[in-house]
Amino acid sequence: MAEDKDFDFSGEGVRGKIRAQRSGRKLGVRRGSKKDNDTGAGGANFTKTRFVMDIEVFEEESNQTVTADFDPKLELRVRYNQGDVNAAGGNAANLALGFWDGSAWVRFTADKHGFKLESGSGGGGWGVVELSRFGDPPVAWGK
Repeated sequence: MAEDKDFDFSGEGVRGKIRAQRSGRKLGVRRGSKKDNDTGAGGANFTKTRFVMDIEVFEEESNQTVTADFDPKLELRVRYNQGDVNAAGGNAANLALGFWDGSAWVRFTADKHGFKLESGSGGGGWGVVELSRFGDPPVAWGK
């Protein structure tokens, strides 16, 4: 059976954990190819303020991007900074983390994705989500 695996893209402030999957699949996380100009400015309830990165979850054996259910869930942590707080009106509680669904930005929510903010030092902290499905969408901070 696969083991839990941490991933860290320190330059982008993205890290997390892929827990050993009940299915036995060995998964990895890599930087995707989508850039900020490949996405729009917002969605119905999300306005992008800073593009973070494109993230791909893939099956190590086939090297193919995975969008199937994760069991247990994948943990994704995205660092926010004082500039992100300022862009959200100066209040970290206004921060939102979103993903690009191919046509619009969609907000990660507490109900569906377990979204929460963890404060840190220097006006920054982490946005944390627990994902049961995730293929290769870019993620961004917004409000």
